[in-house]
Amino acid sequence: MSASGQAGGSDPLSGIRAKDTIGRTDHRAIHDWIREQVEVFTKSEEPDRFKRFRTAFTEQLRDPANSEQFVRALAKQAGVVATEDFAKADTDPTVAQGLARILFDIKRSDRIPGLVAGLASKEAVVRFLCARGLAEEIPTLENDKDQRAAAITALRSAGAAESEYVVLSRIYLALAYDKQVQEVFDGFMALFDVRLQLRRKAVFVDRAEVDAYSYFLRVAGQLTAPQNGELVRRLAVFLRLDAERYAARWAGKVLSVDEQQSLESRLGAAEELLGVIVGNGRGGDITAKLEYSFSKTVGVVQDPAKKDTMLKALALWVGAADADGTPKSGILNDAPWNVPTGAP
Repeated sequence: MSASGQAGGSDPLSGIRAKDTIGRTDHRAIHDWIREQVEVFTKSEEPDRFKRFRTAFTEQLRDPANSEQFVRALAKQAGVVATEDFAKADTDPTVAQGLARILFDIKRSDRIPGLVAGLASKEAVVRFLCARGLAEEIPTLENDKDQRAAAITALRSAGAAESEYVVLSRIYLALAYDKQVQEVFDGFMALFDVRLQLRRKAVFVDRAEVDAYSYFLRVAGQLTAPQNGELVRRLAVFLRLDAERYAARWAGKVLSVDEQQSLESRLGAAEELLGVIVGNGRGGDITAKLEYSFSKTVGVVQDPAKKDTMLKALALWVGAADADGTPKSGILNDAPWNVPTGAP
């Protein structure tokens, strides 16, 4: 059914869609139409209600009579309605997800306020979709510094509070703006600091930072010397935590396949990035000590020699204390990196 064939042949937006100027009354009509679709979606018990809701918007977006201004107004009002409902405690989770999907489908910057609002949703799927949408939008805001800065600030705040690593990965990807490294660098460092606080509590290790490492590999040449120092000091702690966690598998610590593979990805990416930043004289090549596993189960492994070998490779990066307590430096303990011995 086309947009012009809705509701028994009447399309409430037919008198608006071709306009080159969309006034306040027109915006209200679009808002009311969206609100009506949400109400129908909320009350529906049909198994395909999500599809029907999305299709209603797709048909509006694709109507050949649409002016650019109408589509922009549709995007803006979708963001307004979504912002209203994302903030409600009693919004049906499926409806919230449907609104986030609509915002993701509408490829116009007018949706940005709605995407930003979705980052604070209690629904992980909503936060995921809105982070993906912002990843698309930030590069389009090259000439709108204020809106770009607001989006970056929102992503930074959302990332600091994010508990789902798949969402955090999308937030990292949204912040990964190659043309504005200076604008996003502090946000990455702030998120690294929050994540390091969590990691020091020995929680399950995911792979979220791999996406951040990939970004810094791309833009390493744009970083200033002080920024390189800030990045390295955080990378060193991640590296230490990951290497120690992985080495524990040789001392009887049972790691799931997912966690082991996350650690392997993290350690490989961190060493690659450190090698680029530090240059000649890289550390101990922890990656070469990994035992990549693609099995479905990972049993208890007892091999103190392998554990010792990995920790020695780690020490070449971040240093360690000798048996008598005397500090022994790794490459990152020296200037200009000045990582404390052992990367505590």
